[in-house]
Amino acid sequence: MVHAEVVENAVPLLVAVGGEPDPDPHDHGGLRLRSLSLRSVARLALACWAAVAAIGVLTALLVWEAFGVLGVRDGIEGFVGDLVRSDGYRIGTGPLVVSVVLAAAAFVIAATALSMVAASLYNLMANVTGGLEFVTAPAGSRARVDRGDAGA
Repeated sequence: MVHAEVVENAVPLLVAVGGEPDPDPHDHGGLRLRSLSLRSVARLALACWAAVAAIGVLTALLVWEAFGVLGVRDGIEGFVGDLVRSDGYRIGTGPLVVSVVLAAAAFVIAATALSMVAASLYNLMANVTGGLEFVTAPAGSRARVDRGDAGA
């Protein structure tokens, strides 16, 4: 679950909260993101990274099969066979598939863990800075950005 609160007199646009924005008479409120639920981040990251890994596995297998059709695989197997001094060396498709799937599973686990670390770091920084502020503005209005001291 994402913890958020409605903010009155917020600056119209997405801004990092840290300074005090000038009140805007045309403001329509906003939402402040103070923390992320690690469970939600883990579920979403797992789903997204699993999709990326599935696309990578399918791509690798299609390329391997295309190499077989084009004769590139025979060149690769001949080169490796010369390196290991073996006549008739073949790279088995079964062990290759298992290796690619295991590498993809390790990737998904590592990427999900890194996503959770990033969410934890966001939660720590949001405690210090107040989080991110999502602000709505009326249609057709020009949003202004509160640049704090950066514009001076």
